[in-house]
Amino acid sequence: MLLKMYKYDMKNVSPALLIIHGIMLVLGVAFIILNLAMNGKAGDDVSGAAGIASGLLIFFMILSMFLAVVMTHLMMIVRFYKRMFTGEGYLTNVLPLTADEQMLSHLLAYVTWCVIDFLVFVLLGFIWMAANGNLVEFFTELSQGMDKAKISPASIPVAILMLLVIFAFTATFTYFSTAIGSLSSSHKKLLTVIMYAVAVIISQIVTVIAVFLIGTKFINAGVYMGYEPGTVSFPAVPGMLVFMAVLAALGAAFYFTGRTIISRHLNLG
Repeated sequence: MLLKMYKYDMKNVSPALLIIHGIMLVLGVAFIILNLAMNGKAGDDVSGAAGIASGLLIFFMILSMFLAVVMTHLMMIVRFYKRMFTGEGYLTNVLPLTADEQMLSHLLAYVTWCVIDFLVFVLLGFIWMAANGNLVEFFTELSQGMDKAKISPASIPVAILMLLVIFAFTATFTYFSTAIGSLSSSHKKLLTVIMYAVAVIISQIVTVIAVFLIGTKFINAGVYMGYEPGTVSFPAVPGMLVFMAVLAALGAAFYFTGRTIISRHLNLG
């Protein structure tokens, strides 16, 4: 049933999100093609009418990227709210599903679309660099930078895992806010929005403190690997693992708060 609910959520939100991401890709590629046609390189400066056209495309491309991210989160939040607390919930909540299955199926769909967001951004970046003729140079500099920073290739899968943890952590805001919002008799949506903002603020405070403390601790311990002083530093694997543990602990608090309220409010197992 978990996978069936995951497919159900994906089927519900994917058509609109695919259109939004498609528009974002089209605008991005259109900008690159236009610059190539006018200057021969995607990164060259342009002026006059061509510059205005190029500037507009950049603006709309960035706007579409921003909207794609916002719409991904907004549609996943609305999806969970409708599935649990509206007329649709009267159908899904009578299925033989526990609260965990209801929430985890949504979390999987949420993370899936966050990954798609990220991959689309990466694809646009690769297209840009390839059109500009510096894709090979980028990977060469990346490799040299990793060597200079003494970053082990083993840290790459850990960084990918950390990215997934961040996506899942973001999804837990939904369960915390909608669960508390459901307790209101007349202002469910307003309370949900307020509690989502509270979750975001709490997460920002905790993560900023965690980054500061982890960075300081691992620099002093000699296991924080990075560039020379004054340049960008990259956390060592231990630092990333500690950061993930902090996010997992806070995310678990959001998740289980939401789960407890939802289970009692909707009489789910």
